[in-house]
Amino acid sequence: MKAILASILSIFIGSTVVAQSNFKEGSNSFAKYTKTGDIKELENAKKFIDAAYKTRRDSSLTKNNVLRAMIYSSMAYADSLRKIKTDKDPIIIAEDALKRIRPRDRKNLTNEITYVKQNLIAAYIYKANKEIEKEEFEKAYNSFLEVEKLGSQSVDVLRNLAYLSAQAGKYKEAISYYQKLNTKYRSRTRGVHSIGPSI
Repeated sequence: MKAILASILSIFIGSTVVAQSNFKEGSNSFAKYTKTGDIKELENAKKFIDAAYKTRRDSSLTKNNVLRAMIYSSMAYADSLRKIKTDKDPIIIAEDALKRIRPRDRKNLTNEITYVKQNLIAAYIYKANKEIEKEEFEKAYNSFLEVEKLGSQSVDVLRNLAYLSAQAGKYKEAISYYQKLNTKYRSRTRGVHSIGPSI
């Protein structure tokens, strides 16, 4: 009986050690990638975080979701040609991992979450530009909507949303975005006084 209990205990301990080492190896590979920019290190990080993300418990751990979101958002941006093979688009995987981070943990992870969102914004903009090249304006519009949802409210994003919604036949949305642009421009020029004679 003691032998069976010891072997069961060693199985659980052994699987925990493997998951921890996969997380640590993924973290180390990702750190190497951020220092060198070597895509092979990013691919290694992906393999290790995937191995550390097998069970329901693994997918509920904040540390796993943070690292997974950082790795996959980096892939979404840096591997825009999708040379690293995945089951789903890295954008979707990164967003899923980001959603799994508990709200109470987010306040301590602002740098990591900002990193993930910046990568996702860049990936969606890249995707939208490719869709524009193919004249797939509705898809490009949807990609820029994702950029907006991620928190980017820049004039460039609004201008693209206004233009693309018009090109996609979404005239109410286009008018709304052009109005937002107009408001942004007016608020920028409010309080600015010209010096010298007007021409």
